[in-house]
Amino acid sequence: MSNGLASKQASFEDVTEKHLDLSFNTGFYPTFYLMQKSIAALIVGEGGFIPLHSVLE
Repeated sequence: MSNGLASKQASFEDVTEKHLDLSFNTGFYPTFYLMQKSIAALIVGEGGFIPLHSVLE
């Protein structure tokens, strides 16, 4: 799994930089760097990368 992340619930008006840092540092950035490091091996091996997404409410 490449796209798990942590987040805190807050209304739009109450979201802070700390909320965004938590989400991006545990979701976007790790997924991006994993894909970046894996791409060469996937191209050589003719593999693929399928990111998945789900939302829990």
